[in-house]
This record gives sequence, C-alpha cells and structure tokens, in this order.
Amino acid sequence: METTAPEAPRRDHLRTLLAGRNRLVPLERFFYLDYRGFYSRPDVHYAQAWAVVHFLRHGPRRWTALFADVLRHCEGDVTEAVATWRAWSDVDLEAMDQALEAHVRALWAGVDRR
Repeated sequence: METTAPEAPRRDHLRTLLAGRNRLVPLERFFYLDYRGFYSRPDVHYAQAWAVVHFLRHGPRRWTALFADVLRHCEGDVTEAVATWRAWSDVDLEAMDQALEAHVRALWAGVDRR
C-alpha cells in the first residue's frame, strides 16, 4: 500500500474525542456499530471514525498494515463487517485501543489550538 504524508489533524474531531466525558468507544464495539448506533452520537462516532482511519493510514507500522488487509478483504461481495472480521479476527483490539488513544493524544499535543 502506498504511504502518503499525513493529513493535517482535524482539531474539531480531536477536541470532540478528548472533551469532557467523551471517551473512545472500544474498537470491539465501534467496528460493529450499526446505522442507529453510529448516529446515536454522530459527533463522537464520526470523530472516532476519522481518528481510526488517520491512525491506520499514518500510525505505527504494526497497525497501518491492517488497513491494507481490510481493503483486500472488501473485494468481492462481502459486507464491511465481514471484511473487518476477516482481516482483524486475530488482532489484539485492546492493544489497538491503547495505541489509537495514544495516537489521538499525540496528535492533540501537536495541534495549534488557537
């Protein structure tokens, strides 16, 4: 998979994820949110979706390889949920949760908040 320069962090999404009592949804649940679940908290869930994609495209190599796996598993007539499960059924999602949170916090630390 071709790597690209990281896009500028979205301050609005980072602020949403780190504000008040907002917490990242554990990926074990987040990856399987249905339409109703996702739109029950669209601001937080959309911000997390952006953060997950940013993390998978520009984070540590251990995790960026998973993005290519999901795309590869999306080929053919399968749902996104099935492709995600096939690619990540043996992934330590708790470790990924921790790495994602560290990625979000590192992005926030580097953002000009003016």
